[in-house]
Amino acid sequence: MRRFPVLAVALLSLFGNAGSARPAWEAGRPDSELPAGVGASYSYPAGRWSLEYRYERLSFGGLRDGEKDLVPAQVLADFPAVMTEMDAETHVLRARYALGDRWTVFSLFSFALRSMEVRTREGRKVRLDSEGAGDWHTGLSRFLYENGPHELHLEAGLGLPTGSIDEKDRWIDGARRKLPYPLQLGSGTFDLRPAVVYLGMQGPWSWGLYPAGTLRLGKNSAGYDLGDTLEVSGWAARKWTPWLSTSLRFSAEIRPNIRGRDADLDPASLPAADPDRMGGERVDLLFGFQLSRARGFLGGHRLGLEAGLPVHESLEGPQLERDWRLYLAWRKTFGEPVPQAPKRMARPQPSTTSPATKSP
Repeated sequence: MRRFPVLAVALLSLFGNAGSARPAWEAGRPDSELPAGVGASYSYPAGRWSLEYRYERLSFGGLRDGEKDLVPAQVLADFPAVMTEMDAETHVLRARYALGDRWTVFSLFSFALRSMEVRTREGRKVRLDSEGAGDWHTGLSRFLYENGPHELHLEAGLGLPTGSIDEKDRWIDGARRKLPYPLQLGSGTFDLRPAVVYLGMQGPWSWGLYPAGTLRLGKNSAGYDLGDTLEVSGWAARKWTPWLSTSLRFSAEIRPNIRGRDADLDPASLPAADPDRMGGERVDLLFGFQLSRARGFLGGHRLGLEAGLPVHESLEGPQLERDWRLYLAWRKTFGEPVPQAPKRMARPQPSTTSPATKSP
């Protein structure tokens, strides 16, 4: 996880020396925007800014330890209670503004809703809920490189601990107690969020790669941190009409166990309250489409939908398996690009023949 900067250097070396101008990227195409579930904040040309709303829903059900499926009775042999299902919804608002032809600033605010069903050995059930603001993310992205149909952007984000890590609800016995780790709304820590955005486009096709890391800067006030994570998305998209494109994407994530623990949570009471049962690897496959209009009344508006299922899960459980996930995204882009700065424009090559030596 600490080697993340090496990834950017490796990507640069694949494409040679940096060019000075963007390729002929067709910004009005529906596939010129990323799939709905990709949270990258790549840079805009000067003069552009945008507002975006994204809805995310993840559904969990069933239990797994490693790559082995479990039934609740197996878990209840070791714990007095077990989680049986969970839903996680997030509403995201994001704004981006081009500071110049290379730099774009972005800011992201989220509101989260979490719900988990828990069952005891005696067969009693309770639904635990939490909702509220999540962590606030802000940062800068920089247009770095182009070569033919390829573009490369770097993203440097900072996560601010605005989400609660002290959510409580009433348990089966009626007592109001702290909720387990998956139902808390934030990390409680300042987080560095470096990422690389690679984009390509040729003919009716476009493609991209988005490796993104999260590095925790110390422990939170409850005595733990969620651990450093790595997520990688890669996709291919095809434009079918001037207003419609479809995409196929893989998404892989690696999450470690929690470092430290919350003294208010008893790890023997429920697997979701055990910091050593939070890690794992997941790979999902997602299909999506994008609708857009470059001009007219709906010019600058884009609508995207993406849904997917897991194809691989290896969890340090018992943990809940992911059943499916869904993303719906709307974006409105404002402003026409202004002329590029000289340093980013392709410079004309000087003539190799002087006037004095020209043929008559």
